[in-house]
Amino acid sequence: MSDALSSNRPSQGLEARISLCNSHARRNFVDVISHFPDEVDYVVERYSKVWTNEHKVIELALTPAKRRLYHVKHSLPIMEEIKKWGETHLAEETVEANSGLGKAISYFINHYVGLICFLHYYGG
Repeated sequence: MSDALSSNRPSQGLEARISLCNSHARRNFVDVISHFPDEVDYVVERYSKVWTNEHKVIELALTPAKRRLYHVKHSLPIMEEIKKWGETHLAEETVEANSGLGKAISYFINHYVGLICFLHYYGG
C-alpha cells in the first residue's frame, strides 16, 4: 500500500496489487476545508464511517475473509457514494475542476480502484 505517486510503484516488472492509501485521499480534502467546509465535511464524515467499520472488524477479531466481506457490505457503499458525489459535482460543474476541491475529487475518482483495493484483497 502506498500513496499514488508513480515512484512508489514496482519497477522490476513484478505483478502487484496496488492498494492506495485512503488517508492520503482524505487529506486532499482536509487540505481545502477552509475554502470548502461543507463539501469537505461531507467527505470526512463518510470516511469516518469507513474507519469506524475498520475498528469494528478489529474489535470482532474477524478472519481476513470475513473482514473483507464486512467491508464490502458496509464500506463499499460509502466509497461508491463519495465517488458518485464527486462525479456529479464535476459533471454538473458545481465544483471548479481546477480548484483545490476539484483536484481532491479528481484524485479520488482517478485512484478509486486502488483506494477500494482493501475491499477486495484484504490479507491481514
